[in-house]
Amino acid sequence: MKDFLSVRNLYLVVLGALFLAALVAGVVLLIRHDSAPGVEIILPTSTSTPELKVYLSGAVVRPGVYILREGDRLDEALAAAGGTIEEADLSRVNLALRVRDQDHFHIPRVGEVGVTAPIPTSTDQSGLLNINTATVQQLEALPGIGPVKASAIVDYRQKNGAFERPEQIMQVSGIGSTTFGEIQDRIYVGETVSP
Repeated sequence: MKDFLSVRNLYLVVLGALFLAALVAGVVLLIRHDSAPGVEIILPTSTSTPELKVYLSGAVVRPGVYILREGDRLDEALAAAGGTIEEADLSRVNLALRVRDQDHFHIPRVGEVGVTAPIPTSTDQSGLLNINTATVQQLEALPGIGPVKASAIVDYRQKNGAFERPEQIMQVSGIGSTTFGEIQDRIYVGETVSP
């Protein structure tokens, strides 16, 4: 019996020592983990300004869509398009205009009729298109208006004068209530500007 008790005591001593060693090791690991420099993951942040896409047409070297930055002006858009061609009428252009996403600028040629100067698709801050000054290209950007209807709008305006109300656009051949319903929230009637 004495041998059994001494084996049991030895067993308890060994278990106690193992428990104490495990406890000390855990505390050491915990201390080392808290004081060791960890790996810090830094995710990239966007510091660049959002890009804008602007469409240039008319008397430019390379008409098309160009990516610009917020705050850029029309002269920077023209530089991206390779500049203007010799026939460009820059006296009718405000090169200081700030561009906005989805703007369309048509650069007129000398003597070009029906173009009032490069005005963005939205001629005011609300994003509406003035149907009394819009070019064929600008009108084509409206839903349901293709080249034929856009030309018909400009022809109607030249023959009958400026629109007095947006609803009058339904008097143009090919534009009915369905098409008007698609564009009525995108157009307005403003003053005309003679070329």
